[in-house]
Amino acid sequence: MIKPIRKIAFPLFILWVLLIFFFYGENFSFSGTWDNFVGDELLGGGIFIFFCFLIGNRFFQFLCLSYSSVMEEVLFSAGLGAGIIYLSIFILGLLQAFYPSTLGSLFVFLLILALSNWKNLEKLRDKIKNYQPYFSFIEVVLFSLLSGFILLALFNTLTPPFYRDALIHHLALPKWYLRHYRIEDLPFAIFSYYPPFMEMLYTGALFFRSDILAQLLHYLFYFGCLFLTFILANKFLSRALSLLTVLLFGSLPVVFRIASVAYSDFGLTFFALEGSLALFYWINTKELKWFYLSAVMVGLTVSCKYNGLIIFLFFGATILVIMARWKVPGKSLLKNAFFFLLIVFLINSLWLGKNLRYTGNPIFPLGGKIFNKNPEQPQTLLSSFEIRKLIYGEDLKDQIFLPWNLAVKTKTKSRQELDGVINPIFLVFLPIFFFLPAKPAEIKWIAFFCLFYFLFFWASGEIRLRYLMPIYPFLSFLTIYSVNNWHSKWKKSGGWFIIGLSLVLNLYWVLSYTVTVNPINFLLGKESRTAFLTRHLPSYPVFEYINRHLPPTSRIMFLYGGNFGNDGYYLNRDYVFGAWDLAAPIKDIIQNSSRPEEVYQKLVRMNISHLLINWKLLKMDFSSSLAQEKILLFQHFSQKYLYLEFKKGGSFLYRLK
Repeated sequence: MIKPIRKIAFPLFILWVLLIFFFYGENFSFSGTWDNFVGDELLGGGIFIFFCFLIGNRFFQFLCLSYSSVMEEVLFSAGLGAGIIYLSIFILGLLQAFYPSTLGSLFVFLLILALSNWKNLEKLRDKIKNYQPYFSFIEVVLFSLLSGFILLALFNTLTPPFYRDALIHHLALPKWYLRHYRIEDLPFAIFSYYPPFMEMLYTGALFFRSDILAQLLHYLFYFGCLFLTFILANKFLSRALSLLTVLLFGSLPVVFRIASVAYSDFGLTFFALEGSLALFYWINTKELKWFYLSAVMVGLTVSCKYNGLIIFLFFGATILVIMARWKVPGKSLLKNAFFFLLIVFLINSLWLGKNLRYTGNPIFPLGGKIFNKNPEQPQTLLSSFEIRKLIYGEDLKDQIFLPWNLAVKTKTKSRQELDGVINPIFLVFLPIFFFLPAKPAEIKWIAFFCLFYFLFFWASGEIRLRYLMPIYPFLSFLTIYSVNNWHSKWKKSGGWFIIGLSLVLNLYWVLSYTVTVNPINFLLGKESRTAFLTRHLPSYPVFEYINRHLPPTSRIMFLYGGNFGNDGYYLNRDYVFGAWDLAAPIKDIIQNSSRPEEVYQKLVRMNISHLLINWKLLKMDFSSSLAQEKILLFQHFSQKYLYLEFKKGGSFLYRLK
């Protein structure tokens, strides 16, 4: 009698726990609403990880790769699975099939595909069960500190999206596609031609009506980057120092800040790290399967962001140099180079084909001098440095000292934010790295990659610290590696002390940012979703008014209206703005009109029903780009044909009379 009871003891225990929590939940008083409850998002994030692993592991096992740990198998499999999910959703969008039935069928198919590989998960569980690690006191301390940063970032992630590019691009596009049931050409949204990897994953999250889940997906790539950084560091450093490397990287203020928003930077970084590890394995084992896996990961970096092209160039050059050193016959060299290019191209062929069809340029808006130029794209003769001088107020001295300025400043010369701060720790220790003797080839490769990537960033026209995300894990590793290889004990102790101070500085910035976000009140239900968004986005009530009171057929023209000028994510109506200049559509109309009636008629022909205006910014634009008589023409048009319907946070909503 006792033995049968023992067999069902654990299921009975689970049932007992669920019963207790059910009745507790029935009597639990929660001050918030369903919007404040994020348990379903956390569950969705867990399901996404299992989906990615189980689907991708089929292909990882097919390659029969050796010389990898359990953690590496999980991460490589998850990367492959995420790539398959991205391509599946993207194909549906191109087929104009973003309908609930087709997307639902896709996810059911992916579920079946994942569950059919359940046996491999059991094998992996057995491997983990046999692993019995021992943790020293310092490792426990480092892991605890890292867990604190990870948890704080998670709290910020589980709040409604309010960050600029997420509302303009990364979430706005998926929402538009779902509303129109397809991926369509949006000439006014230049970013719709950018690599779409993360946007397709966000489309899946928004299909389940959760933008918090979309942010959580990006956070999961941050989480994966931490594991990959540990794996990379642990090949050259002790486990404790590898944890310190991860702590340094994961606690960087810019890393912490971007981890909690729906961007694409950690997708890019995740695949760059996986590509690097696969490349190192290929160099050490000369197994072509690792070479092909590295090519797949490089292809996925290109799918995430145009910065992936920099990674593609560096990996391509590395492969050619290595095969030349191995004295590979010319025929084999060309064959391997061809397969590398072919794999990267095939992964991105659908996106490149879409751009080619809509613009005549597969990498639009890049490559205008090579491919057919878009007639609407302004052809500027300004160099990147001249553009930065115009936007950020930099002179030649500022541009030369960019590495110094990025490390020690929190804003540009023109007081524009840089996505947070880096931390001057890299500036302190990286110069020492170049004087260390007998560096392994892989570490030299890491240093050259960081330098190559940074030089491209240095020569670009925009200064955003998140654009350097792929090199932050490597810089953190090189910093710890440099201090660890000092021979003098007192110098090394001083180095660890400085790194400790830098972690305290990171904590200061992280806590300051978290206090500003204040996620706890939202998560505890003390602050509603609307109140949270209004606190961070002063114009949010305008969007709420539009969604509640304007007809579904309304079409809104942004004239610097909204919180950032063209942030349409929270709108449930169609909208339009200038592709290269936010006020370009109305300025073109004004320039080609002589009477207010003409302006009105042209807007009506464009099916514009409302204008969303930020007068302060619009007047600044008009004063520098329009003649006085044209400004007066717009004023007469405004007085005669615009009716103020709602205003809030500096945004004025006008209805055409």
